Amino acid sequence: MAVISYPILEKTGVINLLELMSQQHLTPDVITLSAAISALGSQSEWHLALHVLQDMSGHHVMPNTVSFGAAMSACEKLAGKGEKRCPQAHIVDVDVELI
Repeated sequence: MAVISYPILEKTGVINLLELMSQQHLTPDVITLSAAISALGSQSEWHLALHVLQDMSGHHVMPNTVSFGAAMSACEKLAGKGEKRCPQAHIVDVDVELI
């Protein structure tokens, strides 16, 4: 079982929850990770949301349309605030090999 770790990222409640799940040997599924992406997006943490999306396949979780939609929404919220543009190209580059 792969251990989920985000050591270089700023610790948020969402990231802490993912790490706690890993410590308890609980594997997050696509629903859990999509919810994490959505929650990070709602906190304007688009860079963390994209990191979770990109990291899904590394943990044998296939992103789905909800995962991608949540990531796109995180980027749209950022653009709506007039802040630096979210690199949506990273969403397209996510490795979605069949597991």
